[in-house]
Order: sequence, then C-alpha cells, then structure tokens
Amino acid sequence: MRKGARTREAIVDTAAQIFSVKGFCGTSIDDLVEAIGMSKGAIYSHFQCKEDIFYAVLEKAGRMIQDKVGPFVNAEEHACDRLLGMMRGHKAYAEDRVFAGGCLILNSAVEVDDVHEGFRGKIGEGLTSWRRWVVGIVEKGKTRGQIKKEVDPEELATLIISSLMGAMLQYKTFSDLRFYDQTYRFFESYFASQVRA
Repeated sequence: MRKGARTREAIVDTAAQIFSVKGFCGTSIDDLVEAIGMSKGAIYSHFQCKEDIFYAVLEKAGRMIQDKVGPFVNAEEHACDRLLGMMRGHKAYAEDRVFAGGCLILNSAVEVDDVHEGFRGKIGEGLTSWRRWVVGIVEKGKTRGQIKKEVDPEELATLIISSLMGAMLQYKTFSDLRFYDQTYRFFESYFASQVRA
C-alpha cells in the first residue's frame, strides 16, 4: 500500500471512531483535525469535504462488520448453523466494541435518514448487501435440502436483520448482551421447528 493510501486509511480509521461517538452532524472538521493529528489542508488533500470522509467511513464500517462476522458464518456447513453463526458474529462485533460509540451503521441510520439522501442510500446499500448474504445462505440451504422448501428467504432475512438490529439497539441502550442471547435462543428454536429440513 502506498503512503498516500495508508494516510487515507488512517484518516478513515480515526474518523470512524469520532463519527461513531459524535455522529456526522455533531462532528466538526476541527474535531477530525484534532483526533487525526493532521492539518485541514493535509486532510483535504485526501478528501474534498467532511461528507466524503463520512462516505469512506461508511464503506469501511461495512467491511469491518463483514470481516468480524464472516468467520463465524464460514466456520459452519449447514445453512441454519451459518445463520446462527451470523448471530454469534454480530454479538462478538457488539461485545468487542469495534467502534467506540457502538454500531456506526445503526447510529448513522438513525441520525441521517432524514438529513442526507446520499448517506441514507449508502447505508441502504450496506443493508441490501447484508440482506443478499442472508438470502443467499437460505437459498443455497434450500438447494442442498438443509432448509424446508416453504421457507421464504426474503421474509427470513427481514426477521433476522430486524432482530439483530433490535438486539444491537437494546445492547447499546442497556449495555447488556442478554438481548443477543435471547435472540439467538429464539432463532435456535425457530430454526429447529420451522426452518431446518
């Protein structure tokens, strides 16, 4: 990686932590200058504006989440176990506090949904990618005879994503991982009775 690319990555990494705590609207360019330890001019040699930095942060956040969750999914063979692995991975992501202020994607979705159409679109892309991941696991599981034919992949993706986002919101509010554990136990039972072939 070239020096310029490394510098850009360092800016994004530091900015992600600041945005996760203060939000996009609450973070000034001076906050970023202080945290990053670079002049405005140096930062602006890599990004045109604060919005550009935030776009890069959202992209990086999506990759970081997938990097954290992916190994839990990929360690399993059966489709239901892969989905349960996704839930364990999301719990680990929350527990490890990948971002200082909690889930940057969730925080940003709440903060900027009515403020900035571009950010909402970028967050939507991330959620769509997650949805495709779940749907793909379910469809492959159906093809392999691991998941019942009548299971609707889109509906199951909605249920899983909504449940995990809800668990994250409650964890963020109460600092208690039991919401993830309860979600996991529900799906473990639900998969056994309604999904697993």
